[in-house]
Amino acid sequence: MRKKNLSSKVKILFLMFLYYQILAFYVLSIIILINTNGMISTNIKNNILILLLPALIPTILSIIGINQITTFFNEDLLKIKSTNVFLWFSKDKTKTVQVRKLPTISVIEKSSFLGLKKSILITTKAKNKHRINVSILSKDERKKLIDNIKKMKVD
Repeated sequence: MRKKNLSSKVKILFLMFLYYQILAFYVLSIIILINTNGMISTNIKNNILILLLPALIPTILSIIGINQITTFFNEDLLKIKSTNVFLWFSKDKTKTVQVRKLPTISVIEKSSFLGLKKSILITTKAKNKHRINVSILSKDERKKLIDNIKKMKVD
């Protein structure tokens, strides 16, 4: 099987770096708050809402659900592996979808949460439905994935 990664790994590494930076920011703020008495501590206490603003990024992304996607395909089989970023250590959060060449394969792209969460619904002849979260992929990458799935349809 040929491996075709849709470049979601680079985006995932960037998100993880962003999370570590936010965590370091909060740890540093707490250390300064605990160890100082005076103007710095007062400013931190007065502006606590502004300090909590970076925490919205991981909260929004966890609501959307960011998955790392890897695709493997050859002429007869398309295999899509989707792993949840926040729960990567859990076996239950890794989803593998295998699409074989069939005469009836339909692909529907859906979006929710004001267009932030994007998913692909794959339906085969046996009415097997597979939903894949593709929020991390760009528009071109999603289109390429949908085209690869549509190529699995036998004429």
